[in-house]
Amino acid sequence: MSSEDPEKAKSKAIEALTSRAWLVEQQARELVDVAVGGAVEQALDTITGATFLPTTMTGVRAERLYYICRAAKRWLSQREVEVLFRVTPTTAHSIMATAQAVYEAELNVYLTEQMRSRVLARPIGTATDPKVRLRCSDASTYNTLMNEIHRLGLDNAFDEGPGRYEVTFSENVTVQGNSRPVFDVLKIPKPTGWPKR
Repeated sequence: MSSEDPEKAKSKAIEALTSRAWLVEQQARELVDVAVGGAVEQALDTITGATFLPTTMTGVRAERLYYICRAAKRWLSQREVEVLFRVTPTTAHSIMATAQAVYEAELNVYLTEQMRSRVLARPIGTATDPKVRLRCSDASTYNTLMNEIHRLGLDNAFDEGPGRYEVTFSENVTVQGNSRPVFDVLKIPKPTGWPKR
């Protein structure tokens, strides 16, 4: 444990995030502030019994991630998690998956917001049978997309693949008996150059 001046330690943390998580200085400073704030809130909730006590290191880190995301009002990227917890990509993925599973209801607004901004849509199919392929960049985004598909009752409206973290939809899907564009239903942006019909 370091007995270093807190301001000096904070500067080192900001430098770590700018150099290893590729954040600009202001973003790194904000993330350090919310990480510290989240840690304080977690400690207070633990002392007062307002939270359960995780029994594994991944569980402890997932809970910390939950508090940090809540303070940041967003879902963190995998790279940010890797640097904040000083872990490998595989461990970061495990921490994120655990947080997503355990705190899904509380984090859903951040997860869904992130998913909508990160899903890449590409037109495929034909003029008579237009389709759209949605590709997610990572497992967390894909899991959130699949949860949203299930929540909206679209389980039978898509095909998985062909690539990892990809799904294919018809241009329009039926929701509560009405045919609507898949982009409107999932609230994701249309790809550039999407044909107007």
